[in-house]
Amino acid sequence: MKEAQERLIDAVTDGWTDEEHRLMAREWFVGKTDTMDVSGLDAVAERLEQRRSRSSRLLVGVAGLVVVVCMWLIVSEGYRTVKMVQKQRFLLGGVWSDHSAARSADFGEGLSAEDQLLLFGDPLGVKASDRWVALWESDPKNPAYYVEYAMAYGTDYDRLPKDFLSVTNKIDPGNGWYEVVAAGYLSDGAVKSRPKPSGRGASGHRSKKERTEERIRKKNLKTEWDVLDQSKVDQVLALLKSASDKERFTSHQEELLLARIRLLPKAVDMVSNLHRVAYMADTPIHGFKIMRVAEVIAAEAYRCELEKDREALKALVPLWDDWVSHMNASSLFLVDSLIAKACLSVPLVNMRVAAEACDLPDVADRMHQIQEAMNDWFRIRESEENDESRDFILRKAGTLQSYSLGAVSKQAKKPRVLTNEDLKPGRMTDHSFAGRLMSVVACLLCLLLGLGVWAYRFRYGAFVREISRRMAGVLNTHDWCWILGGGVMLPWFYYGWVLFYSPCSAWNEGAGMTFYLQPAGQFVAMLLMMTFSSMVLIRWRLSKSLAFMHFTPKWVAWIPAILCVLLVPMIGMILWQWGGHSWLMLGINWGGGTVVLWLLVVLCRAIFGKKKKAIERVMVSRVFVSVFLWMSLIMLVNMWINHRQERYWFGQDWTMQMTDESNGFGGYEHQVHQQMKKEIQEVLDSTKTVEE
Repeated sequence: MKEAQERLIDAVTDGWTDEEHRLMAREWFVGKTDTMDVSGLDAVAERLEQRRSRSSRLLVGVAGLVVVVCMWLIVSEGYRTVKMVQKQRFLLGGVWSDHSAARSADFGEGLSAEDQLLLFGDPLGVKASDRWVALWESDPKNPAYYVEYAMAYGTDYDRLPKDFLSVTNKIDPGNGWYEVVAAGYLSDGAVKSRPKPSGRGASGHRSKKERTEERIRKKNLKTEWDVLDQSKVDQVLALLKSASDKERFTSHQEELLLARIRLLPKAVDMVSNLHRVAYMADTPIHGFKIMRVAEVIAAEAYRCELEKDREALKALVPLWDDWVSHMNASSLFLVDSLIAKACLSVPLVNMRVAAEACDLPDVADRMHQIQEAMNDWFRIRESEENDESRDFILRKAGTLQSYSLGAVSKQAKKPRVLTNEDLKPGRMTDHSFAGRLMSVVACLLCLLLGLGVWAYRFRYGAFVREISRRMAGVLNTHDWCWILGGGVMLPWFYYGWVLFYSPCSAWNEGAGMTFYLQPAGQFVAMLLMMTFSSMVLIRWRLSKSLAFMHFTPKWVAWIPAILCVLLVPMIGMILWQWGGHSWLMLGINWGGGTVVLWLLVVLCRAIFGKKKKAIERVMVSRVFVSVFLWMSLIMLVNMWINHRQERYWFGQDWTMQMTDESNGFGGYEHQVHQQMKKEIQEVLDSTKTVEE
């Protein structure tokens, strides 16, 4: 036997107490190294001797520390995210919990008792009115507090407190808003509309423009009304007259809302922003009941038409005019302006027909002009240009943006046109948040895979486990740089380059367009690229030192890694030519299918492969444990980078930022709301005439 062979065998079997295994190892090495160059054996023996001098306990300790750190970060991040999502159950189709105590405990940490009362009311209250009466009792002269209690009372019992008007006239005299609210509650059950005769539209396939005109035709049909309670109608009209004589018209909701917004936690990312989103989603809208007044006005106009009551109609028009103007001017949210728009639209046809019947041509002409303006508004909303704008928002916006901004933008005639630069911060915030979650999942997956490949060695006996452990020590620092650098770091850098510096990034499009499949696909391709690249590099570096073993990788082993390199940009190109990229989808399907099939073949060979190559497979699996641990660390770094990006882009997203200036809602919604208020008032002002 060659001296080099003896040196190699001694280096491997040193300290091996099982004599039978020592003999098996000697026999195995002799068979493997008989034809190998002596200098090559000396080099292998030297590496193994150096490895023996290093402490394996240190490596085990480092690996254990990595696992503990990864698991702690995964659990803490996952717990924080899940807890926040549970608080905002409305995002999953639910609503706020009725248990105010739980709400105040979740969101009121660090707040004084007075501040918690302002935000949540009395946590011991069973109904909403029970909770908010405590707020009013804390300051009985504050009209905003009383309005909060009275509206909650109306929600609970479908009626206002009996002393509503007397209390409001005492604590807030000269404010006509309260009479309008009382009129809204009285309007419920006062009148009832008869079904409209819809007529027959054109049959067969129709264009969108034709369908829009058909809807306008139906909207312009006169509504016939039945009065169910004349005394309620008289009281509603009297309350409107009283409100129009008052000097002010305000609900005090804005000052109360701003005081509450300042108490909410500051939003720095998507998760923390859910505090504000949840609270604002629970903010009551007081205008829905008031909207019923429009039906009473329409019914009164219908009566004027039937009875030719010219004087009553002349008195009704300015009453309606002032009411709509006040409703629009005092609107706090976009939905309030939509209610004001409905209050403007509902009585229009009845008032026009009544004016014609009562020989009031100026009034009839004005109602006709307003009606045409509202029809044009509807045409603009349903136009193809508006559809293209909404499609652009859907494609370029973040998920939350795409659901809200598209619907918001069509409410005004001339809203601000959103550009890619306006939508980019929200889109990047969305992708960064998704990347953070995917990184957490990937980190956990890598740890589980590391555990799996660690357990793989126990499929074989003690001899295979021990000799593979000793032989795996042949890898030195240079080899590990190749494996971890080329197999893990390089694919990660490549993935980052595609995302941030190439036109093939999934982040250039809204994630909602593909239900996050596009960014997830690029991310998974990166993980598979790491896995296959590391697999080839491990075998290559082992073959450099252990030429007598079967580690030399064939060039075909690079195929799945190369396919993953191609898949990353190809997946990002899916939306380049939506509907006309069958070649691209075909390439992604074939490439992805090949990679998955290759992975299954590798797993089957590892599990059911020949036993004569067991030592080689176990050696590779031992090295892969370190690779997966390194990948889990990289995923933690990726999570941190994505979180930093999320915070940065969230701060740049003016369209969805909830600030004091936007009354707690998104900046774009606030802009559209202000534009809509302006346009409604312009419709009223531009058509006013001097009545007889």
